[in-house]
Amino acid sequence: FTEKVDIYGLGNIIYRLLVGRGPWKKPGQTRLNATDKDEVAHLKRENGSLPHVPQGVLNSTNPSIVLMREAMYRCYRFNPNNRPSAREIVSFLKQPPKNVTSIAERKTAN
Repeated sequence: FTEKVDIYGLGNIIYRLLVGRGPWKKPGQTRLNATDKDEVAHLKRENGSLPHVPQGVLNSTNPSIVLMREAMYRCYRFNPNNRPSAREIVSFLKQPPKNVTSIAERKTAN
């Protein structure tokens, strides 16, 4: 394993900060059971699936939430070689939030 596994884990921490619960858990669920863990592993490994992001976070235009959400998505890149380093995440998070362009904004600009 490389630091890129830890970067994916950082994405999970950012998710928890944004959403208020761990990734992959269903609302109200405190723990994943064995069946859930197998399903999650399959979704991540085979499909590159990401945990569900609630609409309030996904569509937020709050600059701080946009910054954190974009950092999370960078950490969650399917190919570990495409994930940023810890230093790159720190640099990204140090920028003023208003300078961040979300993925949705980039898609509509093209």
